[in-house]
Amino acid sequence: MFEPTEYFEHATGMWHPVCNPVVRLRGAAARLSLASFHLCSFDPDRRLNEARRLTILGKPNMAAIIGGDCNSYPHSRSEATTLPDWAEVEDRTHFEHRTLDWCGERVPDTRPDHVLASAHHGRPPVFFELGQYAATQLGQHGALAPTASLWRTDQGDMQRIDRLYAIPQVAEALTSLEVIVNDEIREASDHCPVMATFSFSRLRRALTEFAQSAA
Repeated sequence: MFEPTEYFEHATGMWHPVCNPVVRLRGAAARLSLASFHLCSFDPDRRLNEARRLTILGKPNMAAIIGGDCNSYPHSRSEATTLPDWAEVEDRTHFEHRTLDWCGERVPDTRPDHVLASAHHGRPPVFFELGQYAATQLGQHGALAPTASLWRTDQGDMQRIDRLYAIPQVAEALTSLEVIVNDEIREASDHCPVMATFSFSRLRRALTEFAQSAA
């Protein structure tokens, strides 16, 4: 279905290198950049810079789907009530790692998601966050299920810190997004996999139109 064309590893300024294969979908004109990332677990400021680094993968004339452990929270108001109750978090360092000072108050770190997936000055975001897209555009509210702290109890309630992003044209080919939970996953990790499914024909058309607009 995909022909690999290039492979990059982004290490500069990142806590972990970003794995970035580039592929060509069968029958599509534009290449598709794929990236797996893991943002810094302990420093909100470093996560912010890493998110800015990831926007390189959404620059003009580049089609991309990226995803990973963001170690931070969604910025949308609709998910504000799901953010941690810090009085319930026993891990004191977790509070330091996941909050930042805002006007003298400690608040959950949502800045990476804001960088990657917020509109500004009437301009669209660099990426659509696919959980929000599936929930709001496809009516799939299960796409906003939490993904991390599957069996840990010292960091409060489960949170949706593992997320997928795509440039707007590619996101519109999404058909479903699912957070997968089962016993095998619980044995392997305290994070749930997130699976996005796209329409082959719509993705191919989006990439072809993308290539034409970039020409």
